[in-house]
Amino acid sequence: VVVCFETGDYDFSTHIASHAAASGLFKITVSFGSVNSLISLPGDMSHASIPDEVKETRGFPTDIVRLSCGIESSTDLIRVLGDAIDSYNGSPTSKL
Repeated sequence: VVVCFETGDYDFSTHIASHAAASGLFKITVSFGSVNSLISLPGDMSHASIPDEVKETRGFPTDIVRLSCGIESSTDLIRVLGDAIDSYNGSPTSKL
């Protein structure tokens, strides 16, 4: 299952990805296609080579987080993502 969501705040998105990776349940990666759970920030990774003006014209969000959920326990994955969201000390412009 691949899931994408916007947080409304780039720093919030990077926090979620870093926190999830630090848990050991998610690996930060550009490509998907594994039995392991993966997380990416497409704006910084797979779409980094696209010129900013093209991304802006097409409305590509800089805060998008992409997850590929693997065979790990869904309860554990949800817990890790919840912990990442709850541990953010910034002020995201929108709540998830």
